[in-house]
Amino acid sequence: MQKSVRNWRWLIAGLLLVSGGLSGCTPEKARALASAAVQFRVESLAAIDAIDTMRRRELEPPPRSQTDVRNTFINSVLNYRAGAGNLEDGLTPQIVDLAIDPYTVTLDDATNQDWNTFIAKLRNQYTTFAAIYDQLEGGSFLATDAVRNSAQQAKLLTIQMAYFSLCIDAYPPQLLQYRSAIVADLETLRQTYQQQQREIERVRQAGGSGDRLQQLLTQQRQIEDQTGTLMEQWQQVKLTEQRLLETTVTQTLKAATLGQELGDLSDRYEQISLDDLNLLIPRILNRTALITGRDYGSLKLQAATVVTRIEADPLWKDVTNVALRDVSQAVGRRGTTASTQINDVQARKCSIPRAASPVSSLVEKE
Repeated sequence: MQKSVRNWRWLIAGLLLVSGGLSGCTPEKARALASAAVQFRVESLAAIDAIDTMRRRELEPPPRSQTDVRNTFINSVLNYRAGAGNLEDGLTPQIVDLAIDPYTVTLDDATNQDWNTFIAKLRNQYTTFAAIYDQLEGGSFLATDAVRNSAQQAKLLTIQMAYFSLCIDAYPPQLLQYRSAIVADLETLRQTYQQQQREIERVRQAGGSGDRLQQLLTQQRQIEDQTGTLMEQWQQVKLTEQRLLETTVTQTLKAATLGQELGDLSDRYEQISLDDLNLLIPRILNRTALITGRDYGSLKLQAATVVTRIEADPLWKDVTNVALRDVSQAVGRRGTTASTQINDVQARKCSIPRAASPVSSLVEKE
C-alpha cells in the first residue's frame, strides 16, 4: 500500500512537471518576468512620490524671515480698515492668522483626507502588483493563469500612469504661494510708484526744491529696480514649475512605458522562450532608464502613444474609463475646486477641477 502511494506521488509530480513544461512556465522564466515586475513597482512608486511632491510644492509657502513676518503683520493689522469691502466689522482671529501668513492656501480636512487616501490606495496597488509573480516561482501549471491575470492588472496600472502624464501636462503645477507673494509685492510697488509720480508732478507744479524732487526721483528708480528683481523672481518661479512638471511627467511616463512592455511580455509569456526573455527585459529596462525630461515635446508624444495603443483595444474600454476617472479625480484633489477647460485634444479627456487661484507663488529649491 505504501509503495502504491509513493508511486502515485511520483506520477502526480511528474505530471505537474510535464504540465509546467508544456505551458512554457519555468522558475527561470518566472524569475525573469518577476524582475521586470519589481522594477515596474519601483518606477511606479517613484512616480506616485513625484505626484505627491508636486502637490505639496504647489501649496507650500515661500520662506520668510521672522523680521519680514513681524513687519508684515504690524502693517497688515494697523492698516486694516473695517467695513470698506471687508465682511467683518473689526479684527477677528481669522484675520490675525491671515496677517501672520497672508499667502496661506488652506484646504478643508475632507480634501486633504481624500488626497491622502487616494495616494495610499495608489501605493498599495503598485506594491501588491509584484506579489502576483510569487506564484510563478515554482513554475507550476497555475503560472499561466497568474501571468494572464498580471497582464490585465499591468494594463490598468499602465494606463493610469499614462493618464497622469497627460493630465498633469494639461494642468501643469503652479507654485501658488510663491506666485501670490510676488503678485502682492508687485501690487504694493505699483501703488507706491504711482503715488510717487503724482507727488513728483505736484512738486514740479509747485516749483518745489530740487532736493525734494531729486529724492522722489531716486525713490522711483529704487522702485523700478525692485520691480526688475521681482520680474527675475517670477521667471525663476516659472522655471521651477517647468522643472517640476518635467520631473513628474518623466517619472509617470517611465512607469507607463515599463508597464506597457511588461503587459506585452505577459501576454506572450507562454510562447516566448527564456532566452528571449533574458534578452528583452534588459533592453526594456535600459530604454526606460533613458527617458528624461530634456525633450519635453518628446515626453508628451510618448505618453500619448502609450494611451493610444491601449485605448485602441476595445476590450480595455471599461478599464481605461475607470483609470481616467480615478486620475481626473486625483488631479482635481491637488487643490481647491474650480473648473478649467482644456484646449488640447488628448488632454481634454482630463476635464478636472483645478486649484483655483490664477496667481500664486515659489522659489527654486535645491
